[in-house]
Formats: sequence, C-alpha cells, structure tokens
Amino acid sequence: MVNRKLRVGVWVPEGFVPADGGGYSYLKRLLDRLSHYQFHDAEIKFISFNIEPENFQNTICHKIHNRIEFNIAERVFNKMRIDPFGRIKQKKKRQKKELSSIIDVIYYPLPTNGVKELIHNFPFICTLWDMSYLSTYPFPEFSMNGEYEHRSYHFEEVLSKALMIFAESNAGKEAAEKILKIDSSKISVVPLSAADFVSSQCGCQRPQLLNESDFFIHYPAQFWPHKNHYNLILAFVFIRKHFPSIKLVLSGSDKGNKPYILQLISELGLQNSIVDLGFVSKEELKWVYLNSKGLVMPTFLGPTNMPLLEAAGLNCPVACSDFAGHREQLGDYAYYFNQASFESISETVIKMLQNDNSRRREFSNKTFTIENAMNELNKNFSAIKNVRFCWGDFDEIF
Repeated sequence: MVNRKLRVGVWVPEGFVPADGGGYSYLKRLLDRLSHYQFHDAEIKFISFNIEPENFQNTICHKIHNRIEFNIAERVFNKMRIDPFGRIKQKKKRQKKELSSIIDVIYYPLPTNGVKELIHNFPFICTLWDMSYLSTYPFPEFSMNGEYEHRSYHFEEVLSKALMIFAESNAGKEAAEKILKIDSSKISVVPLSAADFVSSQCGCQRPQLLNESDFFIHYPAQFWPHKNHYNLILAFVFIRKHFPSIKLVLSGSDKGNKPYILQLISELGLQNSIVDLGFVSKEELKWVYLNSKGLVMPTFLGPTNMPLLEAAGLNCPVACSDFAGHREQLGDYAYYFNQASFESISETVIKMLQNDNSRRREFSNKTFTIENAMNELNKNFSAIKNVRFCWGDFDEIF
C-alpha cells in the first residue's frame, strides 16, 4: 500500500491529426516518451474515448499504436452519461467506479479549454499553454460563437479544481498566477520542446514549390487571425525594398482566414514573391528551416511558441514577437519586434537578414527540451501522489 505507484491515465484525443499543427507534434513526441520513461512513483496508462484501431487510422492514436498499449477499454467511457460541462451523471456511478479501479488521476497533456468531454468529477491534472481569451486582443477564434464564454467557464471554474496545472514556461506560470489567482504551489512548469523532426534521425525533403537556390524567410502557422499574417505581409513590402529577390514562404492549414490573406497578397501584387505551401510534411518543414534565411513569427499569442524551438534547434535565425516567454525560450538568440507594427517587423527582419545572412549561430538554451519535460513530470507525479493518496475510493466518500 505504502509503495504503490500513482496510476496516471494520460488522455489521448482520438481525432487529433497532423494538420492540427504544433499541438499534434508536441503530443506525439510526448506520448512516445511517456511510453518509455521509468517514473519513480507513477505508472502510465493511456486512455481515450475510442481506442479501436480501425476508428483512428489517420489520428495520433494510430501513429503511436504499435508503441503504446491502451489500458482502458472503450466500454468504460461509452457507458458514461456526460452532461454539456463534462460531468459524469450520478446515475452512472458504476462506470466511474470502474474507471477509478484502473487509474487514480487523469492527465490531460494538451490544453483542455477546447475539450468538451473533460471529465471533471474525477481527479485530474490540466495543461495550460496560454490565457488567450484574456492575454491578447479578442480575435474571433477566442471571442465569438460562445468561445469566450466557454473559455471563461473553463479557466474560472475548471482549472481551480485541478490537482495540479502544468504551465509551459515560467512566463506562463506567472500569468496564470496573476489571472487565475491560483496558489503557485498548484502550478508547475513542464516546458515545451521542439518537434521530433529536429533530431538528426529525421530526413528532409524539398517542397515542390521551392527551389534549392531560393532566397527566402518563412512563417509556419495555421491561418488564424491571431497568427498575424496581415502585418507580416505589409512588412514584407518594405523588406523587399532592401532584398528584391527575397521570398516569403507560408505553410500551415487554413482555419478560415486564408482567403482574406490571399486577397491581400493579390492586392499588393505579391503573388510571385509569396509562396503558399499549405500543410507540409515534417520532412518538408525541416528542409524549409534548414534552407530559410530566418523564421519570422509575428503571432499575437504567447507566451511561448514551438516553431521558435524548432528553428533554433536547426540553427535557423529567428525574428519574433517580443513576449517574455519568447525571451525565456531564446534569450539573445532571436531578434524581437512589436507584432502590432509592420514597421517594427520589417526593421527587425532586415536587421536579422543583414546580420545572419551568411552565418548561423549555435543555440545554447537547454531548458526547453523533452528530457527536461520528462524530468519535471517525474517530480510532479511524485508530489501529486502524496496528495492523491490522502483518499481511496472517492465514491465511498461522496
């Protein structure tokens, strides 16, 4: 009894696909490491609403299925009656008891503000990457169609009930403490890390729309309004005055804003200077990083972002929004600008190109690595065990 391990049910979203962007890359790498890491005080189990292989041929579950054994069957979750807020209805306590016989706590490795099936009436650990609906401007994806209200409910009512919250950086932790009014002891930093394609084991492949001789900067981002393609393109007009042959390469899935951005490109007559790759494979994205003259990331949303780590890991120069989290990630490796000013973006990118056009600097920050993230999880699971084991079968208590 005293030496038993904390049984951690790691939540695997069944419909998560590569086109979902950086979150997919992060989760895929994390799940792979979780399946191999030997925790001192925790035993990892992987849980999902639907674990049948034929139902997730194109999802992250299928990608890792040969490496991970799922320990919770579909029958447990499908028998549960869940209300709009994710609460297990009391008439189905038997299924919750069945769940508690297999795991002690649920760990959501991705931010849960968009997870409608979040099971609140069970001990859980949340991941928090940002406070988007409060930390930046009210972009449509954060504020319209009930999204603002949903996020408000999540941040104000759900996170405070978590056994622990995992932030992605010290900057993220400080923001959470300030906004959520949650004691710092309940918020721990489990840092982001670059996608696995940064490693030497992953090859690279040139996208068909690019040539070996192309001189370009790039921005890998889904076409959300908060990604700020608009000001980057306005800045690019001025960048081309200093570097007439330069191209801007865009990659990422459309989230509804792409037609508007393409129209802007056409109105400015930049069709021959801006290359839209759409969604690319990790091999193609690696080639872009290795051959680009710089990553330019003018996003309005922080405090941190994965592409910065990917670029730095491949010694690609970086110019990005001036966030405390970005500075925590890259320090003096990157060039920083005001993302709301296309003049600031253009001036900073020009400076980067002038300084880094013929050389690449080594990146020395080792905080944001998957190894460090696993070590932090190891420490935190041990700490959570001492709290969670203060009670046994909570169905007998309530």
